[in-house]
Amino acid sequence: MEAEGTSSKRTAAISFSEIVIRPSLTIPKEEQRARPISLLHKAKALCLVSRALATAQKFEARVEISKHSHQSDDRGLHVH
Repeated sequence: MEAEGTSSKRTAAISFSEIVIRPSLTIPKEEQRARPISLLHKAKALCLVSRALATAQKFEARVEISKHSHQSDDRGLHVH
């Protein structure tokens, strides 16, 4: 997970004007890409912290294909 914030000073206080959230997920096969993307967006929508923030948010989900051909669990998903 990577996050980036842009701050601005509009009044006496500094606040975030935008937050970019970049979750990264590694999957074993290209054919499995659709479901992880859907799950990442669902997790963002249900996140209590994200919903509580008044700051504009960008969500840039990334799904990568594993370079290793090793045995893993049934889902084979790895979150970063």
